[in-house]
Amino acid sequence: MNLVKELADYLAARGVGAVGADVFVGGLPEEPSACIAVLDTGGFGPDADLPLVDPTVEILCRAADYETANAKAWQVYSLLNRKFELRLATIRVLSSFAMHPPRRIPPPDAKRCEYVSVNFKLRVVES
Repeated sequence: MNLVKELADYLAARGVGAVGADVFVGGLPEEPSACIAVLDTGGFGPDADLPLVDPTVEILCRAADYETANAKAWQVYSLLNRKFELRLATIRVLSSFAMHPPRRIPPPDAKRCEYVSVNFKLRVVES
């Protein structure tokens, strides 16, 4: 199961950006300055009785200014928060909930970019 790749494709298909151009999986490249990364952040143990898993993902938005990064994070938030029965390419997501609203995080390189992050808890049918 490649959840982060399929989520990146899902977001790209809904106008967030283009995978490989400004939507990335697993980390942020040096360029472009304005882009997002879909990151696997682990999750919770599998359901003891049903074939379900509860992974978590982080969407990290980077831009030259806070307003742009924050707007992109809220766009992602609206696409993934409180959603049910998301059909990705090969993965069935029963539910997706934000763990918090988008929030600014300290940039590792304060001279260049601003970062805004939002994390999601998903319930996924294990295949």
